[in-house]
Amino acid sequence: MRRLLPAAFALLALVIPVRASISVQSTITFAEDAEGVAFSGSLVNVGDQTAEDCSLLLESSRRESVPIPIGHLDPLATNAWTAALPHPESERRGSFAAVFRLRYTDPNGFPLYALQLFPYSLGEAPSPPVRLEISAPVRPIEGTELEGARPLLETAPLDGVADCAVRLRPRAGTEQRPAMLRIVLPGSLAFADDGPDDAATSLTISLTPPYPESVPFSVTNRSALAGSRISIGAILECTNDDGTPSASVATIQLPIGSTPPDLLLLTDEASLRRPLPAAAPIAVAIVFLLLEAFLRRRPAAPPAPRVRFLETIAAFAVVYAILAYELRLDLVVAPGLCLGGDTPAHHYLFSHLRESLAHGRIVSWAPSWWCGFPMYRFYFPLPYLAMVLLGTVLPDPIAFKIGLVLGVFLTPLCTYAAARLLRLRRPAPELLILATLPLLLDSTHTMWGVNLASTLAGMISNSWSFAFFPLALASVIRDTLDARPRIRTVLLLLAVLLSHFFTSIVLALLLLASFPFLLCGLPAELRLRAFRAFTLDGLCAAFLMLWWLLPLVADRPWSVDYGDPWTIHFFANLPVFAKIALGPVVAGSAWMFLRPAPGEDAQRLRLALFLALLQIVIALVLFFFGYDISKVFVNCRLWPFWIHGLLVASALVAAAALHRVRHTRLGFLAFLAATLAFAWDPPNYARNYAKWNFEGIEARPDAPVFQNLVERLRGTPGRFAFDLHPDNVRFGSTRAFEALPALNGKPIIEGGIVNSALGSLVAYSVQGEVSDSPAGWPLRVIPRRRDVPTGLRHLELLGVRHFLARSSFVQKGVEEDSAWTLVHDYGKWRLYENPSVDGSLVHAYPGGLPVIVTNDFQGAIIAWANDPALASTPQIVVPDTIPAGPAPPGPTGNGKRETGNGKENPDGPNSSGPISCPASLSFHRLSFHTDHLGVPHLIAVSAFPNWRVLRGADRIYLATPGFMVVFPNGPEVELAFAPTPADWLGRVFLLPGFLLLFFIAADGRRKGGAYGSAQ
Repeated sequence: MRRLLPAAFALLALVIPVRASISVQSTITFAEDAEGVAFSGSLVNVGDQTAEDCSLLLESSRRESVPIPIGHLDPLATNAWTAALPHPESERRGSFAAVFRLRYTDPNGFPLYALQLFPYSLGEAPSPPVRLEISAPVRPIEGTELEGARPLLETAPLDGVADCAVRLRPRAGTEQRPAMLRIVLPGSLAFADDGPDDAATSLTISLTPPYPESVPFSVTNRSALAGSRISIGAILECTNDDGTPSASVATIQLPIGSTPPDLLLLTDEASLRRPLPAAAPIAVAIVFLLLEAFLRRRPAAPPAPRVRFLETIAAFAVVYAILAYELRLDLVVAPGLCLGGDTPAHHYLFSHLRESLAHGRIVSWAPSWWCGFPMYRFYFPLPYLAMVLLGTVLPDPIAFKIGLVLGVFLTPLCTYAAARLLRLRRPAPELLILATLPLLLDSTHTMWGVNLASTLAGMISNSWSFAFFPLALASVIRDTLDARPRIRTVLLLLAVLLSHFFTSIVLALLLLASFPFLLCGLPAELRLRAFRAFTLDGLCAAFLMLWWLLPLVADRPWSVDYGDPWTIHFFANLPVFAKIALGPVVAGSAWMFLRPAPGEDAQRLRLALFLALLQIVIALVLFFFGYDISKVFVNCRLWPFWIHGLLVASALVAAAALHRVRHTRLGFLAFLAATLAFAWDPPNYARNYAKWNFEGIEARPDAPVFQNLVERLRGTPGRFAFDLHPDNVRFGSTRAFEALPALNGKPIIEGGIVNSALGSLVAYSVQGEVSDSPAGWPLRVIPRRRDVPTGLRHLELLGVRHFLARSSFVQKGVEEDSAWTLVHDYGKWRLYENPSVDGSLVHAYPGGLPVIVTNDFQGAIIAWANDPALASTPQIVVPDTIPAGPAPPGPTGNGKRETGNGKENPDGPNSSGPISCPASLSFHRLSFHTDHLGVPHLIAVSAFPNWRVLRGADRIYLATPGFMVVFPNGPEVELAFAPTPADWLGRVFLLPGFLLLFFIAADGRRKGGAYGSAQ
């Protein structure tokens, strides 16, 4: 049997990763109708990966834009679309050209672009008087060189800057006339002279006779991937001899030679390669098995404790050396403000928690995101508590970066400790240390959790939770088998609960599913005590967490669902190490359970393997069916759990095999070599991402702009909003400005925890109005297309005084609005201010406000945001179960309300403009003075159940866009962010939780159990 293993190892070398791709093909037709032209077409994805967030934009010759939403485009799926383009009577004859721009993202969120020019004619149009050609640099085609003849040529790949030209060929005998030449690029390319700006993807040139022979232009790569082919086009517009419009069209495809260095952050090519070739572990394994089979005839003596200790040190040394290298530990402990990926938002999580802890709270009102939201009501505080603690002895940037990576560095250590708690025989603990490396270095995704790329993108809590997950699991199992609870277990369960939701759910399901099997394996006299220990551990942790869990459940209607299921092709998305491990794990598990080895060591190993396999089953069930149970179970978040379980199972199967041979040290070396060879799929950019993040904003090319903006906005009234332009990545991330509340105290209307804030419902809709590239949004929200005038009215109502625009189109829209003035021109970025927004949080509406009646208050807020006519008019939202009478008091509705479908009340017109009231917002207190009693006062702070009226009004009403409204009955009004009944009930449970903790401490002194004494 042992001689067959080399062949098995050799077969594993044949497993190769499958590279996924997206390839979209387009067809377009047109037909003339009474209004103009009706276009129709279809998009077909002939690749094997889903194109996410597809949108098609039709641009006419008059520069009109018609958005065509597409949505997801699954592999081999076809999406038909239609669009109408009006043509006035004066343009019903002639030749024209339409531009179709396609934008979509891959499953990791990477933006991709395509371009198609579509010429069409109306009536009897003569041939265009000018013919166009586009030339680009060329190179000889390899293998076509013939003696005495020129080699065939092909377009040279775009690598850096390509000097192109549009050649004009007037037809013979044609009289030249003025013309407009338009050069069109997709969003992934840019004109070299203008820089990577979305607005610079079209260049218009006015031509007068005589035409130049060619018009040169230079193109640079903004985000196109190496190996792709990108179309560029040119349109020449003039008139025919009879005065009808004429359009000539030319296109060319540019092959892309290399991906832009700024995009992939390629600063260290060595980090993109595996440390060892794939054949190395196979060769080591073959040599090991040959030595085992032929050189020794009797079992070797067990290795000395010193040798076992050296194996442990070697495993830790290898794993931590690679992690320190990949995460650029030298930059982690160096000054530098980390602003890469989603991490800008996490600075406010850190800084606000430090402030709230000074007031004795963890869950607290945070005023600087989303117009205010309850910080840590729907999020996890443990990593940020560690940052605050580190910040007492270290500078904030270093404390933040250490807190960011600490979960990654704790994972191997906690995994080893879990194996020791389960008393697994060596080399199982050492193999489990090594098994964490492929999980952390996995490069098949960048945001699903656990791996380095996800952590560097901002999934900090997720990394922490995976560190404590195996340790908490092992501790509960150990307590159950020992039939006695321990404080250690309670604290570990609390650590998981305070780290991440998904990990807590999977851990709870895993413990509940495994508990009956654990009881059945115990002697009858221990089962009651084991049940007692298991229950005490769980109850104590639950009681100590109900202060957080009860309000979370009670306030769930105020959170915002976020995240669609990802289209994940299961086997195609598997990392290479998972493909290699899958077969041996299945075979090895069957071998271990069908032909079990005797002894306690083998029994413990089977128990650990059973837990790992059960984790795989639970994770896969939630992966495929969890979203049908609840919208919170987004499938990509469950993916790492089954990969983690697979790696744990592979290490345990390998340990079981090594327990049956005589040269465990050579087996350990073989497993180590396999880990190093197959830990990740090349290329791996974790080290480059780490450098980009940890060297800080100080190393970014436009850092002076960001730093000047931070200082300029410090202490200014009102809120801040920004155009989410892709070029903001020059500050480290497109979301870099989400760090402003932590850096200078300036509140913004966006934030980093979408599902924690009612304000995100409107913020993302407004973002679509004033930005070319809105970010991911809540499930119920469909961001409006670019509409700068309406967006500015929304911003004013939200209390935004300062707005930063990057897009040329958005800048033009703001400058056409008389209410906004240019404050500072940073070259590409422009800062605007609205002096009429005084920063006041309270406004009285003497003319009243409309009232709508509906129990779906989130739907009412979304409907309001989607109606441009209501951009400056808030609405009071009243549920039909309100106990305060038929209508809010005052002139709002004269006691009448529209019922049924939440329709607007026509009896409450806003006949008088809002009047500012002096207000003060301190920690959990809001107060203001008013002379307008009995009329609605809009408080520009997000509503939440914890807000209570202390004096000056009877109650709080909800209003669009998620704000609060009160009707003062006195000149001084004061509100407080106070505990709700759910908060008080949760705090009451702390008393039995601490009593159980003391009881467990006393009970833990008892000896005995199936597993022996504590380690």
